[in-house]
Amino acid sequence: MQNSTLFALLLMIAMLGFLFLVVVALYVLLFQPWLRAIMHGLSVTMLQIVGMRLRGNSPSLLIDACISLRRKGASITIVDVENVYIDHKSRISTSDDLARWVKKNVDQD
Repeated sequence: MQNSTLFALLLMIAMLGFLFLVVVALYVLLFQPWLRAIMHGLSVTMLQIVGMRLRGNSPSLLIDACISLRRKGASITIVDVENVYIDHKSRISTSDDLARWVKKNVDQD
């Protein structure tokens, strides 16, 4: 093989590897939380998940808390959960903590 052909082949392999890593990252960061939310009956869009990430909020934490509250019969949206999380971020470490704060907030209203 000539040097230029070998270089082109290595470059193509590197680009395919990079593309694979991007696809895996998108799956983990966006698709997985979205799919979990949809499977539990939550109305969450990919743009909302991107927005959560941009605001520095963990979509997995928010979605898990919303799922927990929905299972307990609460009529809650992911926006309500995220608003409570933003208000009490320093006091929340698990989805159960967040669910308790959301429940308190809903009971006050």
